[in-house]
Amino acid sequence: QIGSSTCTACDAGTAHDLYAMSTPGSCTRCEYCGHHRGGGIEGPCPVPKSSDCVDCSDGMVVFTPGSCEYCPLGEMPDSVEVATSCIRFAEGDFDAVPDPNDRQCYVRSEYEQFACPVTGNGGWGTPGRPGDTDMKKHLDLTADENTACSNLVCMGAFYELAEITARQKGDCAVDTSLRVLCEWSVARLNEDIHDRETKANAEEESKELKHRQQVLANVVLGCTKICEEVTAIEDAMEDAFDVEPFVPTRCEVVGLTVHYTCTSSRPNKNVEGTRN
Repeated sequence: QIGSSTCTACDAGTAHDLYAMSTPGSCTRCEYCGHHRGGGIEGPCPVPKSSDCVDCSDGMVVFTPGSCEYCPLGEMPDSVEVATSCIRFAEGDFDAVPDPNDRQCYVRSEYEQFACPVTGNGGWGTPGRPGDTDMKKHLDLTADENTACSNLVCMGAFYELAEITARQKGDCAVDTSLRVLCEWSVARLNEDIHDRETKANAEEESKELKHRQQVLANVVLGCTKICEEVTAIEDAMEDAFDVEPFVPTRCEVVGLTVHYTCTSSRPNKNVEGTRN
């Protein structure tokens, strides 16, 4: 038809859930679809997708009327097929392997019966947080980040448990979707942590900038007072004419020392000096 245009598909690994868009900006990385990084439910790609852009992958999401959604980070769908709710481990010592020589095979819906320890020392574990230096500062994970991270470690442990049980007994199906979910969740959690650190760094830099600006303002005020003192001294020594006020023409901080130059047009003179 007259006025029609040619449509092009999104690049590989990207997609959107709209009928059509006039700009390529709506094409979203498929691993971000259905996640806040892809705009969430209000964005152009609200339906969760696998990395190869398949909607609502089994074992990755819970199903809702007409669509699907991710569980909070650190939680998992209760089934590898049509999951309807999110489950999480209880908090406590890992108790899924009471006898290493008689490991058991568990299905996804059973995982919430077992406990998972939360990593101590703010996520640093037994060694504890490293000491800070002038160039490096170490921060703890938030409580939510640490809980999610700890649960992801246990998700990995259950995936490995199935692999070992299959080798040991030969009758345990390995939950591949759990590994994919765990890797996806780790990537999103690390992105969230990076964003929080970036925001904290920006706030710290802003605070430091304001501090430096205040220091400079105080230095300029200090140099003005120094030049007032110079004016008073010169005026006391000069009887032939009125001394024009000395004003700072240099006011520089080097280390903990202020270097100043005070200048007057009458007398035609520069007075230089330092103050600590």
